[in-house]
Amino acid sequence: MFAAIAAKFLQNSSSLANQPLGNVMTEKIFLLVDAGNTRIKMRVYSRGTTISEAGYYHDEERKILEWIDSQTFNEVLICNTGFPDTAFEKWFGHRPLHFMNHLQPAGLAWAYHQPEQIGKDRIASMLGARKLYPGKAICVAGAGTCLTIDFISESGNHVGGSISPGLQMRLKAMHTFTEKLPQSSVSELIDYWGKSSLSCLASGALWGMVAEIEHRFAAAKTIEPTETVLVLTGGDADFLAQRLKVHNFVVSDLVFQGMFAVLASLVK
Repeated sequence: MFAAIAAKFLQNSSSLANQPLGNVMTEKIFLLVDAGNTRIKMRVYSRGTTISEAGYYHDEERKILEWIDSQTFNEVLICNTGFPDTAFEKWFGHRPLHFMNHLQPAGLAWAYHQPEQIGKDRIASMLGARKLYPGKAICVAGAGTCLTIDFISESGNHVGGSISPGLQMRLKAMHTFTEKLPQSSVSELIDYWGKSSLSCLASGALWGMVAEIEHRFAAAKTIEPTETVLVLTGGDADFLAQRLKVHNFVVSDLVFQGMFAVLASLVK
């Protein structure tokens, strides 16, 4: 049943693909929904401005519904990574639903052989980065539940990407899949070299991610001869950005930036 409903939603949203981006009409009020693996974040937009916003964890459905009921909007744009599609049918009823998909971003050519499999949050992040840094080659790092890194050439070609465990997942995995390693956290960090099991675990998880981002960025710069921009987003973006040796930009609402860029193709 879930698959049938999801297919119906995707079919409806795919008709919006490849429409040119223009000026967003001001008559409609959109609710933008970033449904991630851990939390759901929502913003109400009107005339290009955020009117209201909220964020909740997955198990706070009652609070989510109460917040939705308290808002005024007439269309919904959803970037769904971590929720069943049926949840949105329940939450939004008869309101028009639009879903982010790989067909919407104008000017991007996907490296994926099956582009429908690329994460919707990654699509939105890349589109948001292109909106903020036009004409640049961009390396986008999403530091959330997982660490995703994608590279887009100056001409808009998605060269490819990578997915690896995020910071908390790395720490939890080392505790869960071993007999004696304790559960650590980044609060155990004192300096680069750990001097206890807890600080070694934290150091390995954090500096491993930092090295991964720097290595991917260095590889991206060898492909694109022009200036390449590194953009970070996600819950751990600030924490990682402060420890990177390469210049970078942190855009906390990069997914929403990408979703807003898509609105012009949805609003008539």
